[in-house]
Amino acid sequence: MWVRAGDRTRLTWRTDDGRYDVTVTAGTGTRFAQRYAGTVHAG
Repeated sequence: MWVRAGDRTRLTWRTDDGRYDVTVTAGTGTRFAQRYAGTVHAG
């Protein structure tokens, strides 16, 4: 999914056994990448 600079979007994805691992990158030639990984705990 592409999102323009200054815009916002909301994504929903499955978590396998409460775990997630997502990388956000910028298609600007800057090689920017930010990784988010962890677990979701109920309650």
